[in-house]
Amino acid sequence: MRQFLICILVISLFACNTQEADTIFYHAKIYTVDTAFTTVEAMAVKDGKILAMGTEKEIREKYKAKATIDLGGKPMFPGLIDAHAHFVGYGQSLF
Repeated sequence: MRQFLICILVISLFACNTQEADTIFYHAKIYTVDTAFTTVEAMAVKDGKILAMGTEKEIREKYKAKATIDLGGKPMFPGLIDAHAHFVGYGQSLF
């Protein structure tokens, strides 16, 4: 009986290890733009902020989300904000 209770305790501790996220993006090539310019395959986001990045397995084990988005191997550039400049026209105007 004592072993059974210990087993239940250990299982419950590991079950509570997941955190809540709004969205998990996975199956992607996510550019982190850190000093080594590494890429990862998954990212968890909550309230518009990045919680974590890593392998799909790491992110799915640590986070549960209301929405999951399969990016189909496409690139993702988190934090990139487009100023909506027409670069050819802008470049010509500088001459």
